[in-house]
Amino acid sequence: PRCSEGSQERRNGRSASFRTIAAAMVGVGSLQSAVRKASCRRMPRSFNRKNLVSMQESTNSSGVLTLVDGSYLLHQGFYAFQNADLRNLRSEPVGALYGFMLQLERILQFTDASHMAVMFDSRTASESRKKTLPKYKSNRHCPDELVPQFQKSQEALNALGYHWNQSDHYEADDLIATYARAQPKERAVCIVSTDKDLLQLVDDKVTLLSPAGRYATMGKHEVMEKWGVRPDQMGYLIALMGDSADVIPGVPRIGQKRGAALLQRYEDLEGIMKAAEE
Repeated sequence: PRCSEGSQERRNGRSASFRTIAAAMVGVGSLQSAVRKASCRRMPRSFNRKNLVSMQESTNSSGVLTLVDGSYLLHQGFYAFQNADLRNLRSEPVGALYGFMLQLERILQFTDASHMAVMFDSRTASESRKKTLPKYKSNRHCPDELVPQFQKSQEALNALGYHWNQSDHYEADDLIATYARAQPKERAVCIVSTDKDLLQLVDDKVTLLSPAGRYATMGKHEVMEKWGVRPDQMGYLIALMGDSADVIPGVPRIGQKRGAALLQRYEDLEGIMKAAEE
């Protein structure tokens, strides 16, 4: 069930999030189309749905676009409230949804977002990469109780008027990168994710905010300080040292420090390979 337009206009702040949680917990609806027209929502501080307009319609190209890794937030919420065993009146699990909405509200307050889009992984999003690397993400498993909460979170976003996107062929980080690259130069971008692959996008207008533990913002300086390379070299670094989280093998006996040292000296993989041949 959806609230009436009149009640939608009266919702703001914390009450908006909790009413939406309640609606999503109780409501039963069909799954929305996985791939939608790319138009994020502009959000005033009052969270008044009446005033929301798409980015394509907005004449203001400035502000802050917040791109959220929705799949990560749901997994985070699932494990955070797993022992609480939160359920609705039909005994359906809703702990992940509850954690998702709490984190989403916190993110909006922390980033002062003017526009927002939430990206999700689909069950088939990684298939194209598995053709190249069969063991890619072979260590990942989505708990059965978490699966239906993806739909509920998307219904909650619809109720709030917030844009979300999902693709059968591309992962959430691919969508986030596409949205970030497509923004006008006047608009700042804040990516909310723990995926270090996305550090490649960090530049003068793009920052990454980690929602794990204390919110830590990563700019160009922070990337260099933590990883020893520029943001645009992060892809090379991951290729060298591998990524156990995604079951991506790296070069034997090369970790972060040695990989960073090689990139500082030879700039990229081509430079390293050329030096090795010499």
